[in-house]
Amino acid sequence: MNTRSLSFRLVTWYAGVLTIVFVVLGGLTLIFLRHYLEAAVLDTQARRARQIADTLIAAVDRTGEQVMAREVEDLYSPPINDRFIRITRVGASNPTVLYVSAPPHDGTFVPADVPPMSAGTSFDRQGVFVRKTSLRSGSLLIGAVASRQYVVEVGVSTERTDETLRQVFA
Repeated sequence: MNTRSLSFRLVTWYAGVLTIVFVVLGGLTLIFLRHYLEAAVLDTQARRARQIADTLIAAVDRTGEQVMAREVEDLYSPPINDRFIRITRVGASNPTVLYVSAPPHDGTFVPADVPPMSAGTSFDRQGVFVRKTSLRSGSLLIGAVASRQYVVEVGVSTERTDETLRQVFA
């Protein structure tokens, strides 16, 4: 095999270019897959927050805030489903947290470590806000809904998304 021949150099060059193209395409696939998975999870969390706001917050005048907190536990079971749920009253005075879920069974985050939403948070026209929050134990994808004088935040750990990406990468 003559390594100085033109055909050898062309084949080597094409193989190198193809390798670089495949590596770049693989990297872009992982980036876009992560973005897609996180966007889908954020959308799901925002819909769950909207559901809580439309059902439980809408009835808070009749049932009371303590009943609302018990209904969140009964209907959504955040610790069992590894979810974060926080309901905050944001009236004219200081925000008051009415409900915070217990730590999830999988131990991926501590609800007390989740920072509150900043006072200047801007919601879209439907009253929805989504964010990714980094914690010591990992990251949370949180969907929040502003409803009347309440803010409902629902989130899950990024652990499942990260596991999916690890399986695709392996």
